[in-house]
Amino acid sequence: MREHDDVAYAPRVNLRGRPLALVLAMIATACRPPAQPCAWPVAGVTVVRDGAATLVRRDLEDTGALFTPSLPTDDTYRAFRARVRADGAELRRPTADRAPPADDAERELWRREDLNAELVLAGEAGQLRPIRCLEALTFHRARESIVLVLRRDARTRIYVGASDQMFPPKSVYGLDQARADVAAGWRLDVVLHNHTVQRRGDRVALGVPTLSTGDVSLLRNVATDPGLGEAWVTNGVYTAVVPATDFRRFLGRD
Repeated sequence: MREHDDVAYAPRVNLRGRPLALVLAMIATACRPPAQPCAWPVAGVTVVRDGAATLVRRDLEDTGALFTPSLPTDDTYRAFRARVRADGAELRRPTADRAPPADDAERELWRREDLNAELVLAGEAGQLRPIRCLEALTFHRARESIVLVLRRDARTRIYVGASDQMFPPKSVYGLDQARADVAAGWRLDVVLHNHTVQRRGDRVALGVPTLSTGDVSLLRNVATDPGLGEAWVTNGVYTAVVPATDFRRFLGRD
């Protein structure tokens, strides 16, 4: 405090002799606003309900931290990340238990799955990056969800389809709604879904962050109608970002 007790002064920083670039960087850092918390900026509206499954829509003028590296601070997500770290499973190339293939058809299916994984993990198609806020908010370690991100001018519309089962029913995929939106002038930029946690002995293992053979056919169809920019696949720690132009490089089931 100085002579006025009700006025606080920031401590002086000696900048003498420091390079101009460093001084400017320090000033920029000091003036930077605090990071926004990872949270939904607005409440959602349920547009489809099918038993326990729901499709929720959010219309946003400001997306807040959704597309930033900021992560949720809730106990559930923090506990998941802590368990992954404790089990040594925070790997860009996950390793999980796999039962031996029962027949040639299953052997061929796994061959295709492995080829799809290698495309992303080797950097040959798409890119692999750390998870961001939107993916973390919609991630569930035991159930898959589907998220559609549409944009029109400065507005963003997000649909989240989820249920209490391993896979949500197609009634909450949001594709019919997205087609109607695109016809009204929106653009479908992202289809996001998650791959669930696996096992490695008595430890957890991350799901593989790539397009599975089952994903490929669906995403190719979406890329054709109503059109799609990218597919994102997250395992709760890493997210694969695959542009629609790369879908042809992945193998489906037929």
